[in-house]
Amino acid sequence: MVLGLVALQVFVLLGVSTTVYARSHSIAIKGLQHDLEVRARTLAGLLELEENGIEFEVNEKVSPEYYTPGEGVFAVIYNADRERVLTSQSLGDEPLPRRGTWVEDAVDHQELAEGPYGIPCAVATLYFVALTDVGDPDEADEWPGPTGDALHYQIRVAMDSRPRDAGLTGLIWFLVAANVIALLATLGGGLLLAGIVLRPVHLMTEEAAAMSPDHSGNCLQPSRVVKELRRLAQTLNGAFERLGNALTRQRRFAADASHELRTPIAVLLANSDRLLRRRRSTDEYVQGLALQRRVANKMRTIVDDLLTLARTDSGADPIRNEASVATDLVRDLIAEFEALADQSGIRFERAIAPDLVLGCDRDGMLRVLRNLLSNAVKFTPAGGQIGLRISADGAFAQLEVWDTGPGIPPEERERVFERFFRVHEGKNRSEGAGLGLAIAHSIVAAHRGSISIDDGPDGGTRFVIRLPRRSRERVRSTVA
Repeated sequence: MVLGLVALQVFVLLGVSTTVYARSHSIAIKGLQHDLEVRARTLAGLLELEENGIEFEVNEKVSPEYYTPGEGVFAVIYNADRERVLTSQSLGDEPLPRRGTWVEDAVDHQELAEGPYGIPCAVATLYFVALTDVGDPDEADEWPGPTGDALHYQIRVAMDSRPRDAGLTGLIWFLVAANVIALLATLGGGLLLAGIVLRPVHLMTEEAAAMSPDHSGNCLQPSRVVKELRRLAQTLNGAFERLGNALTRQRRFAADASHELRTPIAVLLANSDRLLRRRRSTDEYVQGLALQRRVANKMRTIVDDLLTLARTDSGADPIRNEASVATDLVRDLIAEFEALADQSGIRFERAIAPDLVLGCDRDGMLRVLRNLLSNAVKFTPAGGQIGLRISADGAFAQLEVWDTGPGIPPEERERVFERFFRVHEGKNRSEGAGLGLAIAHSIVAAHRGSISIDDGPDGGTRFVIRLPRRSRERVRSTVA
């Protein structure tokens, strides 16, 4: 930031300095030229042609600079024959030759690197018609005066240009010194200001560097920084809190997964050791391998569920928001669970609103409903009942799965969607790993929907899912 500020300052100062010098140089050049032109016209006005010669009235007291040799102001007047007719004492015998072709009232400016006495000079050359003092032309004895080229004169006035050039050189050094001082002041002030402005950032950086995921209570202190950075501190605190929560969930998830897989692995190893301890009959080997297969299937189910949760959480499997008619969506699912309920001696009730259109991922929502219905069958005793109801509720579709099982205590309902958490073991204690409801919650959340738990109509548990619905016209256009 400071280097950028200095670079900008350099650009600005160079531009301003160049402009100031160019303007000052132009003013100095034109000022000296104007002074020379005024001097030339003044001297030309003092020259007058008379019958007895040239009259030139210049007083040493009025113009002393023309009377001191090498003083720095020189003047010479030439006639039409290119002869010097008047020369200032300051010029002496030094050359200041006639210049150019005569053009009335023309002024020519010239810079001499080495003028009279070797002095650098600025020169102004004026071409003029000399004044004459003539009498009455009707009187024969009066002087008629010269005519034609005899009246054409040239005056050259030179002046030492070193004071002007010294002034311009002094201006250059002044601008250089001023620019250096301005840049040093900008650099120093920028560093000081940057230190003051960035000090809160450094403090926040030190605090953030000292924070550890193992100490979730650590956070940045917004009160220690300027108000412009307080929102940043609060935002970072929110990000740190979310990160800490995510790390906590990850650690708990890893611990739960390890715990959940440890038991089947231990069963596999123990069963293998038992089978290998001595020779056994074919039936015993078949029974042992069957157990191995059941345990391996359970482990595969756990791994598949973990992979599903991981992909859902990371967004690796994007949700396809398709328009689906509810009756079409659950037709096969109902047939599947009707048969399963009959096997378990459970009555299966369903009520599906006709023409209700859901906006959801078909595969994902079927997995959610299958998990909920599987739990309902698992925890409902024979003679009980389970149900599936899909209805419209304003702009939302409401999906309900209920049962008449043992229910879930209110204090446990917040935790049932946690991974590996189980309230009951079900009719078969070997079933389930506690991931089904976690997967259901993750899929519903990815749909921007909600899932909740309350008491069933006849005891037990009821799960309620709310999803955005779609119009019938829209699903027709989608199908078309």
